[in-house]
Amino acid sequence: MGQVKAESRGFLFGIGHAMCDVSARLDDEGWAAFEKVFGFSASCRPHHIDIEAALKALAFIEKLAGEGHADLVYSAGGSALNAVRAASMLGAKASFAGCIGADALGDIIVNDIEARGVRSLVERREGEHTGVFCTVRHGDRSEDSKPEAPPIILASPAGARKIREMPLASFIPEGSGVVHAEGLLADREGLLEEVFQSAKAKGLAVSIDLVSAEMARRYRAPILNLIERFVDYVFCTKAEFEALGADIARMRRDIAWIVKADKEGVDCYFQGGSVHEEAPRGPVVDDLGAGDAFAGAFLYGRTLGWPLEACIKLGSAAAACALRAKGSVPDAVCMRSLQA
Repeated sequence: MGQVKAESRGFLFGIGHAMCDVSARLDDEGWAAFEKVFGFSASCRPHHIDIEAALKALAFIEKLAGEGHADLVYSAGGSALNAVRAASMLGAKASFAGCIGADALGDIIVNDIEARGVRSLVERREGEHTGVFCTVRHGDRSEDSKPEAPPIILASPAGARKIREMPLASFIPEGSGVVHAEGLLADREGLLEEVFQSAKAKGLAVSIDLVSAEMARRYRAPILNLIERFVDYVFCTKAEFEALGADIARMRRDIAWIVKADKEGVDCYFQGGSVHEEAPRGPVVDDLGAGDAFAGAFLYGRTLGWPLEACIKLGSAAAACALRAKGSVPDAVCMRSLQA
């Protein structure tokens, strides 16, 4: 992958759930203890639980870490946040709007994104808890491409959902760039429409990441309507694409559909054609946030005026940087190697 040259760049503005990502790896004793106390099943689908249950599980994992049975990594997370952070690490002008609680987990989010050059438009709310996304894995992970057992995933948005009460359209910057939003926000009628209308009125490109197959299925009609009217880039997994059921041959031809299929790579459908990029090869330490890093790097390339093929390759290189790091933050040295 060639280095990024940023002679003339636009910005990337992300909107979505601000979550504290917790990546935990437990040894045999720790895993057995966690399973015995909580009984969560290992699966690639998250367990959606209330914040009190999530904090109780996190406190238990922290106790295991103190006893030497767990390795813990905390970072700012959420799909849109991960994407803009990756873009910022490559040199993009990036900002993010979301909602967090006035608590220690919220401090982690703000400190993380500001340390990586992302302008924070995060609102802190007294009396709310910061959302948590916790991935719990069993055993050591060797740096290879062999598949490992499914993790236990716990998700509790908590205060992150309060973003729906923020005046998001008023935060959209002037200039040239991309507004990147999560499809999760389609559950609030009119919210994304207002944001996207404002973006288009300012001459900006619009991007959406579906994030959830369940949400894509439940809000299929309004999401398809938003895409047809406003969206330039759609990011989704294969499962989310199938859940949405879009007949892209009947939709606007200038929409770029970027479908991520993990080890099968990425397919981009645009103007009646398609481009395929193989999945990154190399060490895999943690897959948390890799797809979001792809999206952020891809969109950064578009703000530079790069063709889709080059943006896909940059996205794949950034995803490889995420795969070799613990937690959801891409490996910084790897990301710097992509910069000019």
